[in-house]
Amino acid sequence: DYFLLSNVDLIVMNIIYLWFNFVFQKILSKHQQLTDNSEELKAIFQKTCLGGYKEIIQLYVYHFDKQDAESGIPQWKNCLFHENQFAYPAGEGQHSSLDPQMVQLYGALAADRIFFNSDYNQQSFLSGVATLMKKMPDHKPDDLAQRLRQKSDWLPVPINAIAPTPEDQKEESLILWNHRWEYDKRPEDFHAILRRLQQKGVNFTLALLGPRAQKTPAALNAIRDEFSDRILVDGRVSRSDYEHWLQRSQVVVSCAIHEFQGLSMLEAVSAGAIPVVPDDLCYREQYSSHCRYTSGDIEQAANKVVAALAGELQVSNISPWLADSSAKQWQALYAS
Repeated sequence: DYFLLSNVDLIVMNIIYLWFNFVFQKILSKHQQLTDNSEELKAIFQKTCLGGYKEIIQLYVYHFDKQDAESGIPQWKNCLFHENQFAYPAGEGQHSSLDPQMVQLYGALAADRIFFNSDYNQQSFLSGVATLMKKMPDHKPDDLAQRLRQKSDWLPVPINAIAPTPEDQKEESLILWNHRWEYDKRPEDFHAILRRLQQKGVNFTLALLGPRAQKTPAALNAIRDEFSDRILVDGRVSRSDYEHWLQRSQVVVSCAIHEFQGLSMLEAVSAGAIPVVPDDLCYREQYSSHCRYTSGDIEQAANKVVAALAGELQVSNISPWLADSSAKQWQALYAS
Protein backbone atom coordinates (compact mmCIF):
# COMPACT_ATOMS: atom_id res chain seq x y z
CA ASP A 1 0.00 0.00 0.00
CA TYR A 2 1.12 3.55 -0.66
CA PHE A 3 0.24 6.78 1.09
CA LEU A 4 -0.07 9.90 -1.01
CA LEU A 5 1.05 13.04 0.78
CA SER A 6 -0.49 16.34 -0.15
CA ASN A 7 1.46 19.56 -0.26
CA VAL A 8 -0.09 20.49 3.07
CA ASP A 9 1.13 17.23 4.60
CA LEU A 10 4.66 17.88 3.35
CA ILE A 11 4.63 21.40 4.72
CA VAL A 12 3.46 20.20 8.15
CA MET A 13 6.14 17.47 8.24
CA ASN A 14 8.80 20.00 7.31
CA ILE A 15 7.67 22.35 10.06
CA ILE A 16 7.85 19.52 12.62
CA TYR A 17 11.35 18.60 11.44
CA LEU A 18 12.55 22.19 11.66
CA TRP A 19 11.08 22.56 15.15
CA PHE A 20 12.80 19.46 16.54
CA ASN A 21 16.06 20.49 14.91
CA PHE A 22 15.75 23.94 16.49
CA VAL A 23 15.16 22.47 19.96
CA PHE A 24 18.07 20.04 19.56
CA GLN A 25 20.44 22.85 18.60
CA LYS A 26 19.29 24.88 21.61
CA ILE A 27 20.11 21.96 23.93
CA LEU A 28 23.54 21.56 22.36
CA SER A 29 24.18 25.29 22.70
CA LYS A 30 23.24 25.24 26.40
CA HIS A 31 25.44 22.20 26.97
CA GLN A 32 28.40 23.99 25.41
CA GLN A 33 27.73 27.18 27.39
CA LEU A 34 27.69 25.33 30.71
CA THR A 35 30.83 23.40 29.80
CA ASP A 36 32.66 26.58 28.72
CA ASN A 37 31.81 28.20 32.08
CA SER A 38 33.33 25.19 33.81
CA GLU A 39 36.57 25.42 31.85
CA GLU A 40 36.87 29.17 32.54
CA LEU A 41 36.56 28.65 36.29
CA LYS A 42 39.10 25.82 36.27
CA ALA A 43 41.59 28.36 34.92
CA ILE A 44 40.83 30.65 37.87
CA PHE A 45 41.72 27.94 40.38
CA GLN A 46 44.94 27.12 38.60
CA LYS A 47 46.05 30.75 38.96
CA THR A 48 45.05 31.19 42.60
CA CYS A 49 45.12 28.91 45.59
CA LEU A 50 45.61 25.45 44.12
CA GLY A 51 48.35 26.04 41.59
CA GLY A 52 48.99 22.92 39.52
CA TYR A 53 46.51 20.63 41.23
CA LYS A 54 46.39 17.01 40.13
CA GLU A 55 42.81 15.98 40.83
CA ILE A 56 40.21 17.80 38.76
CA ILE A 57 37.48 19.15 41.01
CA GLN A 58 34.38 19.28 38.85
CA LEU A 59 32.78 22.69 38.52
CA TYR A 60 29.90 21.52 36.37
CA VAL A 61 28.34 18.18 35.88
CA TYR A 62 29.14 17.14 32.34
CA HIS A 63 32.51 15.36 32.57
CA PHE A 64 32.62 12.39 34.92
CA ASP A 65 35.89 11.32 36.54
CA LYS A 66 35.13 7.67 37.16
CA GLN A 67 32.44 4.99 37.17
CA ASP A 68 31.20 2.69 39.86
CA ALA A 69 32.74 -0.72 39.19
CA GLU A 70 29.48 -2.63 39.62
CA SER A 71 26.75 -0.35 38.31
CA GLY A 72 28.73 1.68 35.80
CA ILE A 73 27.09 4.84 37.13
CA PRO A 74 29.32 7.94 36.72
CA GLN A 75 30.73 9.20 40.02
CA TRP A 76 33.22 11.66 41.43
CA LYS A 77 34.39 12.66 44.85
CA ASN A 78 33.76 16.41 45.00
CA CYS A 79 31.51 18.66 42.94
CA LEU A 80 31.32 22.46 43.10
CA PHE A 81 28.33 24.38 41.75
CA HIS A 82 29.28 27.98 41.05
CA GLU A 83 25.66 28.62 40.00
CA ASN A 84 22.46 26.63 39.79
CA GLN A 85 19.73 26.37 37.22
CA PHE A 86 16.91 26.40 39.77
CA ALA A 87 17.55 30.11 40.49
CA TYR A 88 18.72 31.22 37.05
CA PRO A 89 16.50 33.98 35.61
CA ALA A 90 15.18 33.41 32.10
CA GLY A 91 16.06 36.10 29.59
CA GLU A 92 13.89 37.56 26.86
CA GLY A 93 13.10 34.92 24.25
CA GLN A 94 14.26 32.06 26.49
CA HIS A 95 12.04 29.23 27.62
CA SER A 96 12.13 27.30 30.86
CA SER A 97 13.74 23.88 30.53
CA LEU A 98 13.95 20.99 32.97
CA ASP A 99 17.07 19.56 31.30
CA PRO A 100 19.73 21.85 32.92
CA GLN A 101 18.13 21.34 36.34
CA MET A 102 18.15 17.56 35.97
CA VAL A 103 21.78 17.57 34.83
CA GLN A 104 22.81 19.39 37.99
CA LEU A 105 20.66 17.13 40.14
CA TYR A 106 22.27 14.01 38.63
CA GLY A 107 25.69 15.51 39.28
CA ALA A 108 24.85 16.20 42.92
CA LEU A 109 23.59 12.65 43.39
CA ALA A 110 26.73 11.16 41.82
CA ALA A 111 29.17 13.12 44.01
CA ASP A 112 30.34 12.10 47.47
CA ARG A 113 30.32 15.75 48.55
CA ILE A 114 28.87 18.86 46.92
CA PHE A 115 29.96 22.45 47.45
CA PHE A 116 28.35 25.81 46.74
CA ASN A 117 30.11 29.16 46.43
CA SER A 118 27.51 30.93 48.60
CA ASP A 119 24.76 30.09 51.06
CA TYR A 120 22.28 31.66 48.64
CA ASN A 121 23.41 29.26 45.93
CA GLN A 122 23.09 26.29 48.28
CA GLN A 123 19.69 27.20 49.69
CA SER A 124 18.15 28.08 46.32
CA PHE A 125 19.43 24.81 44.83
CA LEU A 126 18.07 22.66 47.67
CA SER A 127 14.71 24.45 47.74
CA GLY A 128 14.55 24.08 43.95
CA VAL A 129 15.13 20.34 44.27
CA ALA A 130 12.40 20.09 46.91
CA THR A 131 9.97 22.00 44.69
CA LEU A 132 10.82 19.81 41.71
CA MET A 133 10.21 16.63 43.70
CA LYS A 134 6.74 17.89 44.68
CA LYS A 135 5.89 18.14 40.98
CA MET A 136 6.93 14.56 40.26
CA PRO A 137 3.91 12.22 40.17
CA ASP A 138 5.52 9.07 41.64
CA HIS A 139 8.69 7.02 42.08
CA LYS A 140 10.47 9.85 43.87
CA PRO A 141 12.48 10.00 47.11
CA ASP A 142 10.68 12.24 49.58
CA ASP A 143 13.86 13.15 51.47
CA LEU A 144 16.09 13.90 48.48
CA ALA A 145 16.75 17.56 49.30
CA GLN A 146 17.61 16.69 52.90
CA ARG A 147 19.99 13.94 51.77
CA LEU A 148 21.77 16.38 49.50
CA ARG A 149 21.93 18.96 52.28
CA GLN A 150 23.74 16.52 54.55
CA LYS A 151 26.62 16.17 52.10
CA SER A 152 26.77 19.82 51.00
CA ASP A 153 28.91 22.70 52.23
CA TRP A 154 30.04 26.27 51.44
CA LEU A 155 33.22 26.80 49.42
CA PRO A 156 33.68 30.12 47.58
CA VAL A 157 35.62 30.67 44.38
CA PRO A 158 38.95 32.15 45.60
CA ILE A 159 39.39 35.85 44.81
CA ASN A 160 42.83 37.46 44.80
CA ALA A 161 42.54 40.78 46.60
CA ILE A 162 43.49 43.96 44.75
CA ALA A 163 45.54 46.23 47.01
CA PRO A 164 43.63 49.47 47.63
CA THR A 165 45.27 52.82 47.02
CA PRO A 166 45.32 55.70 49.53
CA GLU A 167 42.17 57.83 49.57
CA ASP A 168 44.01 60.86 48.20
CA GLN A 169 44.86 58.87 45.05
CA LYS A 170 41.25 57.93 44.30
CA GLU A 171 39.25 59.67 41.59
CA GLU A 172 36.78 61.84 43.45
CA SER A 173 33.14 60.73 43.04
CA LEU A 174 34.03 57.96 40.56
CA ILE A 175 31.22 55.40 40.17
CA LEU A 176 32.21 51.99 38.81
CA TRP A 177 30.28 49.44 36.73
CA ASN A 178 32.39 46.33 36.10
CA HIS A 179 29.72 43.75 35.24
CA ARG A 180 28.45 42.14 32.06
CA TRP A 181 26.09 44.42 30.13
CA GLU A 182 23.36 41.80 29.98
CA TYR A 183 19.75 41.41 31.11
CA ASP A 184 20.56 39.62 34.38
CA LYS A 185 22.73 42.54 35.56
CA ARG A 186 19.95 45.10 34.85
CA PRO A 187 22.02 47.89 33.25
CA GLU A 188 18.76 49.76 32.62
CA ASP A 189 18.42 50.16 36.41
CA PHE A 190 21.96 51.53 36.56
CA HIS A 191 21.01 54.07 33.89
CA ALA A 192 17.95 55.06 35.93
CA ILE A 193 20.11 55.49 39.06
CA LEU A 194 22.49 57.80 37.17
CA ARG A 195 19.56 59.87 35.95
CA ARG A 196 18.28 60.22 39.50
CA LEU A 197 21.72 61.29 40.72
CA GLN A 198 21.84 63.94 38.01
CA GLN A 199 18.39 65.18 39.05
CA LYS A 200 19.67 65.48 42.62
CA GLY A 201 22.59 67.59 41.41
CA VAL A 202 25.19 65.02 42.46
CA ASN A 203 28.67 65.44 40.99
CA PHE A 204 30.06 62.13 39.73
CA THR A 205 32.20 60.51 37.03
CA LEU A 206 31.93 57.05 35.51
CA ALA A 207 34.12 54.03 34.82
CA LEU A 208 32.19 51.72 32.49
CA LEU A 209 33.98 48.39 32.37
CA GLY A 210 32.85 44.79 31.94
CA PRO A 211 32.11 42.56 28.92
CA ARG A 212 29.50 43.69 26.45
CA ALA A 213 27.71 41.83 23.68
CA GLN A 214 28.39 42.35 19.99
CA LYS A 215 25.19 44.37 19.82
CA THR A 216 25.56 47.34 22.18
CA PRO A 217 22.85 47.28 24.88
CA ALA A 218 20.32 50.10 24.79
CA ALA A 219 21.16 51.11 28.37
CA LEU A 220 24.85 51.54 27.53
CA ASN A 221 24.03 53.66 24.49
CA ALA A 222 21.74 55.82 26.62
CA ILE A 223 24.41 56.30 29.28
CA ARG A 224 26.94 57.28 26.63
CA ASP A 225 24.51 59.79 25.13
CA GLU A 226 23.41 61.39 28.38
CA PHE A 227 26.64 61.29 30.42
CA SER A 228 29.41 61.47 27.83
CA ASP A 229 31.16 64.31 29.69
CA ARG A 230 31.30 62.22 32.88
CA ILE A 231 32.77 58.99 31.40
CA LEU A 232 36.48 58.51 32.15
CA VAL A 233 36.80 54.99 30.69
CA ASP A 234 34.44 52.88 28.60
CA GLY A 235 35.24 49.36 27.39
CA ARG A 236 37.04 46.13 28.19
CA VAL A 237 40.57 46.93 29.30
CA SER A 238 43.74 45.01 30.15
CA ARG A 239 44.00 43.36 33.56
CA SER A 240 46.43 46.01 34.83
CA ASP A 241 44.15 48.83 33.66
CA TYR A 242 41.16 47.01 35.13
CA GLU A 243 42.81 46.89 38.56
CA HIS A 244 43.86 50.54 38.18
CA TRP A 245 40.27 51.70 37.67
CA LEU A 246 39.00 49.54 40.52
CA GLN A 247 41.56 51.13 42.82
CA ARG A 248 40.58 54.62 41.66
CA SER A 249 36.82 54.10 42.12
CA GLN A 250 34.96 55.38 45.15
CA VAL A 251 31.71 53.45 44.66
CA VAL A 252 30.80 50.24 42.80
CA VAL A 253 27.14 49.61 41.95
CA SER A 254 25.26 46.40 41.22
CA CYS A 255 21.67 46.07 40.03
CA ALA A 256 21.82 42.31 39.41
CA ILE A 257 18.89 39.90 39.54
CA HIS A 258 21.28 36.95 39.17
CA GLU A 259 24.35 36.58 41.34
CA PHE A 260 25.62 33.50 43.14
CA GLN A 261 28.93 34.95 44.38
CA GLY A 262 29.53 38.26 42.60
CA LEU A 263 33.20 38.03 41.66
CA SER A 264 33.46 41.47 40.06
CA MET A 265 31.88 43.13 43.11
CA LEU A 266 34.28 41.31 45.44
CA GLU A 267 37.26 42.43 43.34
CA ALA A 268 36.13 46.05 43.42
CA VAL A 269 35.45 46.03 47.16
CA SER A 270 38.84 44.43 47.84
CA ALA A 271 40.35 47.39 45.96
CA GLY A 272 38.62 49.83 48.31
CA ALA A 273 35.36 50.71 46.51
CA ILE A 274 32.18 51.08 48.58
CA PRO A 275 29.50 48.57 47.45
CA VAL A 276 25.92 49.59 46.69
CA VAL A 277 23.98 46.40 46.00
CA PRO A 278 20.45 44.96 46.00
CA ASP A 279 19.21 43.51 49.27
CA ASP A 280 18.98 40.10 47.64
CA LEU A 281 20.90 37.11 46.24
CA CYS A 282 24.38 36.43 47.68
CA TYR A 283 24.84 40.08 48.64
CA ARG A 284 23.10 39.59 51.99
CA GLU A 285 25.98 37.34 53.07
CA GLN A 286 28.69 39.75 51.96
CA TYR A 287 27.73 43.36 52.64
CA SER A 288 26.11 45.17 55.55
CA SER A 289 22.52 46.37 55.36
CA HIS A 290 23.81 49.97 55.11
CA CYS A 291 25.14 49.12 51.63
CA ARG A 292 22.00 47.33 50.39
CA TYR A 293 18.85 48.72 48.80
CA THR A 294 15.52 47.12 47.97
CA SER A 295 15.98 45.45 44.59
CA GLY A 296 14.52 47.62 41.83
CA ASP A 297 14.06 50.69 44.08
CA ILE A 298 15.88 53.38 42.08
CA GLU A 299 15.35 56.16 44.63
CA GLN A 300 16.71 54.09 47.48
CA ALA A 301 19.69 52.96 45.39
CA ALA A 302 20.49 56.55 44.41
CA ASN A 303 20.38 57.62 48.06
CA LYS A 304 22.82 54.82 48.95
CA VAL A 305 25.21 56.04 46.24
CA VAL A 306 24.95 59.60 47.58
CA ALA A 307 25.77 58.35 51.09
CA ALA A 308 28.73 56.34 49.76
CA LEU A 309 30.12 59.32 47.85
CA ALA A 310 29.77 61.43 50.99
CA GLY A 311 31.87 58.93 52.97
CA GLU A 312 28.95 57.84 55.13
CA LEU A 313 29.30 54.12 54.25
CA GLN A 314 32.26 51.99 55.21
CA VAL A 315 34.19 49.39 53.22
CA SER A 316 32.78 45.95 53.96
CA ASN A 317 34.84 43.09 55.40
CA ILE A 318 34.97 40.46 52.67
CA SER A 319 37.99 38.53 53.95
CA PRO A 320 36.16 35.15 54.08
CA TRP A 321 35.66 35.39 50.32
CA LEU A 322 39.29 36.12 49.43
CA ALA A 323 41.94 33.61 48.41
CA ASP A 324 43.95 34.12 51.62
CA SER A 325 41.03 32.62 53.54
CA SER A 326 39.36 30.24 51.08
CA ALA A 327 42.69 28.77 49.95
CA LYS A 328 42.92 26.94 53.28
CA GLN A 329 39.55 25.30 52.62
CA TRP A 330 40.59 24.30 49.12
CA GLN A 331 43.89 22.89 50.30
CA ALA A 332 42.14 20.89 53.03
CA LEU A 333 39.74 19.52 50.44
CA TYR A 334 42.59 18.61 48.12
CA ALA A 335 44.41 16.82 50.94
CA SER A 336 41.35 14.80 51.99
